[in-house]
Amino acid sequence: MNLHHLDGFDRLYPALAVETIGCLLGDWISYFIGWQFKGPLHRW
Repeated sequence: MNLHHLDGFDRLYPALAVETIGCLLGDWISYFIGWQFKGPLHRW
C-alpha cells in the first residue's frame, strides 16, 4: 500500500504561513506609511 498520497501537502502549510505573514506585513507597512505621511499625501 502506497502511503505517499500526502506528498503535495507537506509544502502547503509552510507556503500558507509565509503567505499570511507576507500579507500581514504588507498591510501593516502600507498602513504605517499612510499614517505617517497622511498630511503630505493629502496635499499632493
